[in-house]
Amino acid sequence: MSLYDAGFGSVFRDIYPFGDSDNMTDTPLEDISSASIAGPSSTATTNVIVPSANEDEIELRSLISTWQVDNIADHLINQNVFIPILKIIKRHQIERLLRIFDMGTQIKFEHYLEEWRELLGIPLHSDKASTGYSTPSTSYSREATPTRCIPYRRPSTAPDDYIPLANVLNETPKGIMLTEYYNKFTRFSEEQRTLLIGLIATFYEEKSVPLTLASSHRIEQEILARFSNEKLEFYRIGKRGKIYNKYCNMKSSFKSAVSSHILPPKKKSLKNKTRHENEFESEENAESCIRCLKYDNLSSEEFDSVWKACSQFRINQIKEETSTITSIMEVWPYYKIPSGYRLIDIDFGLSFNNRNGLILHWENYWSSILNFLNSDNNVKDKKAKALLETISSTPNLPENGRNAAIFWALHGYFVPTKVVVSKTGTKRSSLRYTIRDSQEAFVFIGRSLQEVEDHILHLKSQNVAVQPFIYCVGDDIINLSGDVTVYFDGIRYNFKNFVRAVDICFKIIYLFDLEFPTQCISFYSFLESFFYEFKPKNNTSKVHILSDYLRNHC
Repeated sequence: MSLYDAGFGSVFRDIYPFGDSDNMTDTPLEDISSASIAGPSSTATTNVIVPSANEDEIELRSLISTWQVDNIADHLINQNVFIPILKIIKRHQIERLLRIFDMGTQIKFEHYLEEWRELLGIPLHSDKASTGYSTPSTSYSREATPTRCIPYRRPSTAPDDYIPLANVLNETPKGIMLTEYYNKFTRFSEEQRTLLIGLIATFYEEKSVPLTLASSHRIEQEILARFSNEKLEFYRIGKRGKIYNKYCNMKSSFKSAVSSHILPPKKKSLKNKTRHENEFESEENAESCIRCLKYDNLSSEEFDSVWKACSQFRINQIKEETSTITSIMEVWPYYKIPSGYRLIDIDFGLSFNNRNGLILHWENYWSSILNFLNSDNNVKDKKAKALLETISSTPNLPENGRNAAIFWALHGYFVPTKVVVSKTGTKRSSLRYTIRDSQEAFVFIGRSLQEVEDHILHLKSQNVAVQPFIYCVGDDIINLSGDVTVYFDGIRYNFKNFVRAVDICFKIIYLFDLEFPTQCISFYSFLESFFYEFKPKNNTSKVHILSDYLRNHC
């Protein structure tokens, strides 16, 4: 397999940006790694910058502090022992270096140094056979404790059932390339992380070593130690993690052709899960409030007051296992009126402690979201990139068009990954959603109202639940005309402000405990976790990456 396979072509070009692939094969790796190489956004050759002594000291103290032996930092600096020296130091040199310190400090230092060197793939081996230096006391110690030199292993997995990250990186051409890439740029993008995850899973599969959940968690920690700018959220989804999921998917792909014919189908357990966690005690006069709403001629202020007076009774009804949208609307038809979104706002505020992050903070974050989407090749879709260029290069865009376009472009970053499998008779077919599917499940842009109505009829004909979505009329997402409408179970709420429409659309889904549209789950999970500060059920590393960027750049 060529090194350009599986997306490694871009990594190779970033690390070794000179000439064609034929010329690259004759260049020794050590010559390449020592050359001056231009950065990812530059074509000019730059000089290698050697860290200053102050940077070396900071790096050393940071490492030593994690080993709980801060008291030796000054001594190491005075002896000119910095990180590069710790990578090559021998055991007998450790004994000479720390002879002025107590035995407890020496033991702790050597213990943590062993762990650290093991994670880097350069274990601290015994130098008994390779060096003639030995004091009587040292020789006695080694003979008395022959297992002292065995590299540290956690008891969670047996040595034969675990392959360290260092093996994957050092024994594969792609692993070496990824290491070179990180050494040059000191960070990974989502593309390199995906390649690393696939490389680890493939390595375990090819070596016929089972990758357990404990092993995958251990590898994640090794990644954080080896690539210091990486974060656990980039590799962990819930309890399983991306590495474990990738490995399991690879295993199941080989079994899927026969397992369905051999193993009996698993029975699905139906569990009543709800987003509503707060407990409410229904009001005693709730029934009288319902009659008042139905029969009395109330002003707007009086209606709101009575509505709030029976809110806990109503929310308990919504939470009931047997409740459906149809049954809720029969008891509370006031949601259907044109201003019914106000009632949704009231009930959402009571149920979820007045979380209005999107309305309150969108203005603070939209420009940073735009900068993120424009940087580091975070959006690869050509149409989304063209839209982002239009937003960035066109001053004085209408606020609604600008905001709608940014929401639309976000789907180019949160690319759908879910595969839907359907069965017709004995035939099974799979469908992977596109970016366009994701965008139109969130907001549909019709050139006329008739085109919008045709779209709604098409959705109803699919015999699946139509999740709340937004529709607008206009030539494109930037040039909207008229109102912005939220469509929900035949109900239509009209708005002048696009962000307000998004806010109500999200609140409808949450209040009535509906599922996010399968085409754009990651997009809604981002709104859910970042702006509304809920713990998402479906989380991805892309949500963490964007959220982390926004917190650090606003």
